[in-house]
Formats: sequence, structure tokens, C-alpha cells
Amino acid sequence: MALFYVRVLLATGSILHTCFQKKNLPFSLERRQALIEVDHPQLSIRRPCELIGLHRGTFYYQPAGETPLNLELMRLIDEAYTCHPFYR
Repeated sequence: MALFYVRVLLATGSILHTCFQKKNLPFSLERRQALIEVDHPQLSIRRPCELIGLHRGTFYYQPAGETPLNLELMRLIDEAYTCHPFYR
């Protein structure tokens, strides 16, 4: 229902202030990102992001993965802590 409602709003270009104020958005970041149609024929990414209160930088952000060195260090720390959980 909410996804259909957002798409209708995006298609008409109108904003319902009572529904889409930031304090009334219960959706998580992932759900808000999923509401945006990247390939919409009439709207750029800017407008849907504005309607649901999401910064475009947040929409495009891709978290960096862990480096192999960091993964190895975390594994060693975890192994040491598992063997001696009482040692600080």
C-alpha cells in the first residue's frame, strides 16, 4: 500500500506534507531506498529523494568492504579472545 501511495505521489509530482514529513517516516533506510524508481521516465533521482526525506548522497552511498589484512587481524583477535575470554 505504501509503495503504491509513493508511486502515485511521484507520478503526480505532488507532496502530502502530513504523510511525508521526516518525523512521520517509520521506514528504515533500506525501505526508503527501495521506494525510489531509478529508471523512472519522468523523474530524476532528486525528486523522489526529496519527497521521502532522503539525501541523494545517502541514496548513492556504497559502503567500503573490509580489507583482507583487516579481516585477518579480526580473525586473530577473535581467536585469542575465544581461547582466553577472561584475559584483558
